Amino acid sequence: MRLLYIRSPAECDIHWIPEVGTSDEPWGATVPVGNIQEDKPLDQSSRWSSDTNNPPQMDLVPLVKSSIYPANRYCFQLYLILKLHKHSIVESITFGKYEKTHVCNLKKFKVFGGLQEDNMVELLESGLKNDTVSETFQLRHTVGNSPFPCRYIKIMPLQSWGPSFNFSIWFVELTGIDNWDIVKPCIEWFYSYREREAVRLCLKLIRQLDYQEAFDALQSRSNVLLEDPLLSKLHDLLVKRGNYEETELFMEQCAT
Repeated sequence: MRLLYIRSPAECDIHWIPEVGTSDEPWGATVPVGNIQEDKPLDQSSRWSSDTNNPPQMDLVPLVKSSIYPANRYCFQLYLILKLHKHSIVESITFGKYEKTHVCNLKKFKVFGGLQEDNMVELLESGLKNDTVSETFQLRHTVGNSPFPCRYIKIMPLQSWGPSFNFSIWFVELTGIDNWDIVKPCIEWFYSYREREAVRLCLKLIRQLDYQEAFDALQSRSNVLLEDPLLSKLHDLLVKRGNYEETELFMEQCAT
């Protein structure tokens, strides 16, 4: 299942409307996912519904063998993946509801986003009130104090208001920025940021293993600092040298 989002010409801000990109429905769906493309609170059938209320259900993640689960059991995660027509900085998500309170409304859910379908970060963990009023949530849209661009948004239901009922999503709307002049630099920055973070984590592991020559070579070639120079000096005094007197003096100097 995929959803494609397009911009509504009637809106000044971005206003994506779901458009079904394939006829395939996600495993566990009993009502077509394309129903969430229109906000029809008077139509009880205008929704997407799962066939179960037990998350997780769809991702084929093998469970660890335990006394509770047999070794051949699998853990599934039920979710919807929304694919945007354009790379965008998604700032908020709105959920429409039915005209009456409903046991299938999402009491708990998570929202993820990312540039790749298989590599997303958590943008929101929240829940809907069991009423008839649409709710809008602000999404995390910055990483490292810079805007975070997305191509995919994943909605993962966790709990419905009825303890033994399935999940239903009635309508979804995303808002944000899709101006390519704004988004493109953010994409370039994010890839650079991700590369720096990967190098930094490698530096951390190499230092823990005490491979000093490899640490110095990687840091010199990459120009990536593992941490603030003061923290590096503290690590040298305390961990490598074990000099507690100089460490105390250094801490006093930092405090002043």
